[in-house]
Amino acid sequence: PQTPYFNFFVGYALGKIRAVPDMVWLIRAYWGEMVERGASSFWEAFDCTSPPGKLPDKMWSLCHAWSAGPGFLLPTYVLGVAPAEPAWKTVSFRPALAGLDYAEGTIPTPLGAIEVKLRNGRKPRIKLPKGMAIIKGPS
Repeated sequence: PQTPYFNFFVGYALGKIRAVPDMVWLIRAYWGEMVERGASSFWEAFDCTSPPGKLPDKMWSLCHAWSAGPGFLLPTYVLGVAPAEPAWKTVSFRPALAGLDYAEGTIPTPLGAIEVKLRNGRKPRIKLPKGMAIIKGPS
């Protein structure tokens, strides 16, 4: 079966080429299906094409760190926040709601937390810690 580790790289590639709606679809289809089948953490391996209600025959780990890809992908490509220089002294801000009605989150950095609120049809809001610069890109 495909692994969340592999699907992270698929999602990362989609984010890099700004195919963020496709990346969100992948997260919903793959990791979302895992949750639909009862996962309370992300499994090491999962075949989302297996029949509904069926868990994988061989389950290595039911809580695996390499499966946490959405924790990087969503803040980076939906909220649109990424470091533009070392130690987060400058950040780039390029949000993409990707068909979502809203998204919000807090990104911890060495300089303090960045807060982002996105609402469909409204101007994106970002709050930076003191001393942090921003480069805004196209949405």
